[in-house]
Amino acid sequence: MRKLCSSNGMRNCTARKNLACLGVRRIAPDLVHCETEFMAGRLGQLAAARAGVPIATSYHTDFAKYTAAYGVPRLERTGSNYIARFPRRALRTYTPSAPARDYLPCG
Repeated sequence: MRKLCSSNGMRNCTARKNLACLGVRRIAPDLVHCETEFMAGRLGQLAAARAGVPIATSYHTDFAKYTAAYGVPRLERTGSNYIARFPRRALRTYTPSAPARDYLPCG
């Protein structure tokens, strides 16, 4: 399996959709791993989908639970819903532990 890396071996991450799409087409990976639910991960999902490349994700942190700590607890459900959609677009989602897997809001 080829890794999605630039010519100097660094991970390829961009905040511009057209560059992400060009990178995926140029490198032609077997799989795109989208680690974060935010901009870079979402752009990776879009680029991979456009190129017809399978997507894998990994779930590490329940960011929705941080809403109360940041003073906006009313956004927890919205955050959970957004985070739940992210792994549904993937062929497989990896978690660092069984408790994280069990908590993953995929419902």
